[in-house]
Amino acid sequence: MKQYDFQVFTVKNKNTSAIRSLICFTENTRTGFKHVAFLEGSEHQAVKCFYSNRTWESYRYKTVIDKLLSENTGYELVRGL
Repeated sequence: MKQYDFQVFTVKNKNTSAIRSLICFTENTRTGFKHVAFLEGSEHQAVKCFYSNRTWESYRYKTVIDKLLSENTGYELVRGL
């Protein structure tokens, strides 16, 4: 499937203050699209959210980022970099 609209966010480990990239992209599906997110170096642990219509998030990829961070509780999104 076609992958597009790549966007990179920055996350920080709460314990060690290590910075990592969080990579997000959109991919077409047969019935709509999905957002995919993973931490750089952990591509095999990607998180996906499927949509059949458009999404009304406060910023692009918010739902998939929240899902990834809830599964990786040691990280938080860095804003303003």
